[in-house]
Amino acid sequence: MPAEAIVVSRPELAALKDAPIRESWIIEGAPVARAQELSRSVDGTTVTMHWSCTSGTFYWYFGIDETVQILEGEVIVRKIGEAETTLAVGDVALFRAGTWCIWHVPHRVRKIAICRDAMPRLAGSVLRLIKRSLDRLAPRNLDAPPGKFATSMYSINPNLRKTG
Repeated sequence: MPAEAIVVSRPELAALKDAPIRESWIIEGAPVARAQELSRSVDGTTVTMHWSCTSGTFYWYFGIDETVQILEGEVIVRKIGEAETTLAVGDVALFRAGTWCIWHVPHRVRKIAICRDAMPRLAGSVLRLIKRSLDRLAPRNLDAPPGKFATSMYSINPNLRKTG
């Protein structure tokens, strides 16, 4: 069965489940974290999560690339050895795979997190090369959405020429 083309989630309705922070990571307080998966890519390399946490200070390790958007509250984050940054409602931040941070949650924070397995640079370069080659061999006609007739045989890419 093919995967759904559009997956809609409503974070405010998500039933968050306990997602305990490792005891050895907690610096201060008794933060309680909860999370719920909202969506997952077909290849399993990207997951969208809804996450919340009560007040406390703790270490956090990002094993994969994680882009977050703060929905409620704020968090003060600091990469060890660097200056701290406050993330507040609406802020978006990328934490790269392999990063250790200290998180200080003054009251409560709620975020959306897009977690993506980082691809090695060489593999990413090879994948982009393959995709460009396939697009050159069989360009997609993006001028005509499904159900519409093409008004031109040219692609929206001006570098591609009409062949036939």
